Amino acid sequence: SAGTAYSVSGCQATCTAPTTTGYNFASAAGTLTINSFSPSGVTCDDGYVGNVAYTVCASAGTAYSVSGCQATCTAPTTTGYNFASAAGTLTINSFSPSGVT
Repeated sequence: SAGTAYSVSGCQATCTAPTTTGYNFASAAGTLTINSFSPSGVTCDDGYVGNVAYTVCASAGTAYSVSGCQATCTAPTTTGYNFASAAGTLTINSFSPSGVT
């Protein structure tokens, strides 16, 4: 009736994509609604390794978070050393190379 408020429905609270260093969001896709959160497509950026994990945002309009990618080193090409059998862990947090002679 006249003078009463109308109601609206159908909108769903959504998360936004973050801009976290070490992650590539170029192919980010999936569902970003808080109730049906299911993002996909984010990968570790160049110089990082790991498996991307997603965490839903705390409130509408804020960024979801990502984890799982670790910064990594590359084997040098220093003269006088043999890197043919180089192995081990080259992430910065767990640096433990082996096989260099």
